[in-house]
Order: sequence, then C-alpha cells, then structure tokens
Amino acid sequence: MKIRLLASALLALAVIAPVMHAQDSDKDTELGKHMEKIGKDYKKLRASINDATQNDASIALLTDMKSEATAGMELKPEKEADLPADQQADFQAKFQAGLKEFTDTIDKAVASLKAGDNAGAAKTVMSLGALERKDHKQFKKPKPEGSN
Repeated sequence: MKIRLLASALLALAVIAPVMHAQDSDKDTELGKHMEKIGKDYKKLRASINDATQNDASIALLTDMKSEATAGMELKPEKEADLPADQQADFQAKFQAGLKEFTDTIDKAVASLKAGDNAGAAKTVMSLGALERKDHKQFKKPKPEGSN
C-alpha cells in the first residue's frame, strides 16, 4: 500500500514539475534573475525602512537593488520578441526609461535615509512597489492561460 502511494506521488511529481518550471520561466532568464533579486531585497527593505537603527542595512539593500536594475537595463524582456521588429526598439527604449525611473526613485530613498527622514524614505520605497506593478504590466510577458 505504501509503495503504491509513493509510486503515485513520484508519478504526479514527474508530471507536475515540468509544468511548474515552465510557469517560472521568466526567472530562468538573466533579466528574470536580476528582477527576482530586486524582489527579495524589496521585501527585506519594507521590514527595515522605518527603523532608523537599520538605515545602513536599508541603504545597502537599496544600493543592491539599484545595481541589479542597472544590470538589467541592457537586457531585453522576453515580451519584446513577441512584438513586430519595427516596435522592438521603441519597446526597449521604454523599458530602459522605466528602469531609469526606478533607479532614480531608489536614489531619492537613499537621500532621504541619509538625511534621517525614514518616513519620507518609506513613502518613496512604497512608490517603488507601484512602479514595479506598472512596469510589469507593460514589460513582463504574461503567464500562459490557466497558470497561476
């Protein structure tokens, strides 16, 4: 009985694993890896941004986020390949402008932290989340129908 259960579980895993991997394909690209790192840093930052005793750690997270975003500026989102050739250059320019706005906002948050204005920095960091959502709608390739 236990062997049948184990065999069924392994079979299910063998069938489901490739599907789950395909859903995370954007994380497999170089750009996806940079964006994933930004997301992890952002989560940590939200926990530390209001605590003045953690300003150095918050600045380090923001600096890392800026570095990852800057590295991603020259990369191409997967969605670009789906566009007609005559629209790709404009799409790339808008993508780079979006990341530039993101890095400029990071600079504002760092300046606020250095000035001891944690409330202002927290507000600026929250606007990073809004920029991410806006840019993901515009530049991130949508997941296939039926995936979560």
